Amino acid sequence: MKSVATYLAALLLAGAASAHECDEQAKKDGIGLLRFFIEGDGTFKLAAEPGAADPNATPDTLGWSVDAPTVVNDGSTAELEVKGYVYRSVYTMHFRYLRSGSSCALVGLDLTSSGAY
Repeated sequence: MKSVATYLAALLLAGAASAHECDEQAKKDGIGLLRFFIEGDGTFKLAAEPGAADPNATPDTLGWSVDAPTVVNDGSTAELEVKGYVYRSVYTMHFRYLRSGSSCALVGLDLTSSGAY
């Protein structure tokens, strides 16, 4: 029984570590959506690179980061979740892609934000 449990654990870990073909697109879309959402009205800007904001930047420049995408659904349309962090807010973004060959076409998205993390 122990060998079956070990095999199943290894199989689950191998599946979790494999990258989805839309991962890079989801990460790019997540960064773009954060920029649009935060910088849209011109009040704030995101730092040029992920991480803490440059201490020499203007006070309205916010630090940010984006996690690696997580596969939520992998049917005929793939749904990937990307979490973004800006200042003290968490933004959960769900991107739905229609896969055609090796390309991923964005067909839907959701964005929710929550308070401090």
